[in-house]
Amino acid sequence: MEFADKNLLLRQFCAAYFGWFKHNKDKTFADLERELRKRNFNTHLFAVPCNNFEDIIPVHPGTYEPTGIVFECMASCRPRQLALLEARVKGGSEQQNLLNLERAGVLFTRNIDTIPTTGEFVHMISSQIDENVAVANNAKKLY
Repeated sequence: MEFADKNLLLRQFCAAYFGWFKHNKDKTFADLERELRKRNFNTHLFAVPCNNFEDIIPVHPGTYEPTGIVFECMASCRPRQLALLEARVKGGSEQQNLLNLERAGVLFTRNIDTIPTTGEFVHMISSQIDENVAVANNAKKLY
């Protein structure tokens, strides 16, 4: 995560946090955000309400359980001041954002064809997915 943070690599940062959750299944995105602040990372996490689309399920990134997940966690992997600004604008106050991150997860789908391909939605190609899985499983290093 540190390498991805220092080099502002959003996709790799997200892949790395899946690895963190693999070893910290009982933690939340709020716990990860506190850890990022403690380690003085540039990247900030913020929670936004989940979009409601057919076949999309918000789940906890460590357990893949949907229970209690009502927000999607977003990462702002930018220079520190810009990341902080984006987190405050989109996630609200630090206290409210941490409360929301307690109930934040990631979005999974059983049918990628139901996800819009315009606007803010981006599909990853299979090679990107394979790379993310390798990073999350510590089978590939970023440096």
